[in-house]
Amino acid sequence: MQCPGCRKPVPEGAKFCGFCGAALSPAVPHPTVRGEAPPVSGPEAGPGAVFRVAGPEEAAPSEAVGEAGRRGFPWVLVWALAGAGLAFLVYWFGVGRTGRGIPWPQRPNPAMDQFSWSRAYGGPGEDGATAIASTPDGGYIVAGWTESFGVGKKDVWVLKLDGRGNVEWQKTYGGPDWDAAEAIAPTSDGGYVVMGKTGASDVWVLKLGGHGGVQWQKTYKLPDIGEEGDPRWPDAFSPASDGGYVVAGWTESLGIRSDSFWVVKLDGQGSVQWLKTYGPNEAHAIAPTSDGGYVVAGRILIGAEVEGIWLLKLDGRGNVEWQKAYGGPDDDGAKAIAPTPDGGYVVAGWTESFGVGERDVWVLKLDGRGNVEWQKAYGGPDWDEAEAIAPTSDGGYVVAGMTRSFGAGDYDVWVLKLDNLGNVHWQRTYGGPGEDEAHAIAPTSDGGYVVAGETESFGAGKRDAWVLKLDGQGNVQGCPSGLVRDSTASVAPTTVSPRNSSAVVRTISASVRASSATVETTSVLPTPVCRGE
Repeated sequence: MQCPGCRKPVPEGAKFCGFCGAALSPAVPHPTVRGEAPPVSGPEAGPGAVFRVAGPEEAAPSEAVGEAGRRGFPWVLVWALAGAGLAFLVYWFGVGRTGRGIPWPQRPNPAMDQFSWSRAYGGPGEDGATAIASTPDGGYIVAGWTESFGVGKKDVWVLKLDGRGNVEWQKTYGGPDWDAAEAIAPTSDGGYVVMGKTGASDVWVLKLGGHGGVQWQKTYKLPDIGEEGDPRWPDAFSPASDGGYVVAGWTESLGIRSDSFWVVKLDGQGSVQWLKTYGPNEAHAIAPTSDGGYVVAGRILIGAEVEGIWLLKLDGRGNVEWQKAYGGPDDDGAKAIAPTPDGGYVVAGWTESFGVGERDVWVLKLDGRGNVEWQKAYGGPDWDEAEAIAPTSDGGYVVAGMTRSFGAGDYDVWVLKLDNLGNVHWQRTYGGPGEDEAHAIAPTSDGGYVVAGETESFGAGKRDAWVLKLDGQGNVQGCPSGLVRDSTASVAPTTVSPRNSSAVVRTISASVRASSATVETTSVLPTPVCRGE
């Protein structure tokens, strides 16, 4: 016959199963109850008899154990004891020791990990990255320039990366002359808009689809600024709240000092809505404000041969609401500006008037009217400069630039994390024996930061585009020894007071033309610099 519990064969007449230890006894007839298995019949039991697993009331424990010891090992008892032990452990570690349940360990969600890595991108020539932005899919969009690929002397280069720095697509855009990108931003339709320079003097804006295809492209010539042949520098770009774009730059005069600071507002299709110049100065950064206007940062001549930081607050039509200059006895300048959650602004650049070295990073926190709330210089004995700044989720700021005072080589990438009052939370350099620079930084969704720039120390060519993904403490895992270093910048409060300035504002017109860039797909494989985690 068979044991009805484990279905193993057992000798006829046995009272216990030698495999599972179940007690066997003739069953009395009973009705089938809903949810209960019907009796199991067996011909060996005789006519009308059935066998079933006996309950505790049908077999004495002493008899069951004794017979099981003679017939087989008591597995039912073993499993019961094991289950009781497991239940005790769950209670002890989950509730008994702490008074509250502790969840079982779970595999971390990769989307919430703080990845860190570093990759160089380039060919045999010189290549660089000037801008980077996070994308909604958790990756990054990078813009810059390349002399290794494309059809001209230098072409715009755009790379779409995933969250680990792997290339999803990469393309060049250009003609026979010099072309380079200065800025890039994702758009609400899943595409991107790129701003840069083409040829000797034209502003260039390209609207791309989600995979880099050109939707429209236009050039903007500013004919009546400076003199014929004067180079135009479109340094700053930002999406506007109305779906358009705003570009700022300056024209460098080749004759007597008369640099011209200009701002152009475009609609969503690249048509000019207004274009104005603001005196003999330079524009290097622009950002939209919550009231629909813009704040522009650059440089202004504040003495016979001394330049300082210049800020203009514009309304939505480009009219000046206020303007102020900030500077000391020597040259100072702004390279980046960002609105802050309290309605003010944070400005980053450099100073030769304050600090401890030849040139120091300079950061100023301003209120909504341009008044200084705090100001500090950060540097060492040599040449240090900020290129980018961004507010962080903890109310502080992250600054990126370059340093010759600290690090491993000529210039190194330098990143400083500041609190809301400008005190240094951490500061680190990244680089090798060559010249390495940062041009852009952005916070990432996992609490870290992504930096874009150029490297001569790593990569495939003379100079490569370089992207570093940092964790929240500025660390990158798996780097060569000495690539990441702590720095020890001196932090010094500065004492500049803003001065009122009086820009001469002119409305001018630009010649707008559709361009026809040659678009090519490149096939660069990233060079791992730090393996990351």
